[in-house]
Amino acid sequence: MKKYSPKNRGLSLVEVVIASAIVLMLSLALVSANLAYYKSSNANLKAVKAIYLVEEGIETVAYQSVNDWNILNTLTNDVIDGIYYRTFTVASVLRDSSSKDIVTSGGSVDTDTKKLTVSVAWRDANGTTTKSLSTYLMKNND
Repeated sequence: MKKYSPKNRGLSLVEVVIASAIVLMLSLALVSANLAYYKSSNANLKAVKAIYLVEEGIETVAYQSVNDWNILNTLTNDVIDGIYYRTFTVASVLRDSSSKDIVTSGGSVDTDTKKLTVSVAWRDANGTTTKSLSTYLMKNND
């Protein structure tokens, strides 16, 4: 028969406190990692949506300007979903008179080409973030 020993009754209070502290620290680490993942995922989601809005703006203006060049004079900035602020900028294009290449200065204005820049800005935890894209639009001379 086995002898009963009062020293081996189970876990002591110190062991329970230490085990609880370890479980608590592991739980806090998991919650912190999950929160960091959520913030990163949310920021990336906003950036991807902003890029799509920039591309959508360029495609819409390019499509509409094929048939109506005057549409470039009526572009208005807009707010999307109460978060994103999209702006349209149309600029004249300069061309070198001899090579007909686009230049930033010293050329003559090409009335059949415009530079379109679409920007989307939104606020996040670190401030305002902006995504922009530029393209050249050529007038259809049919």
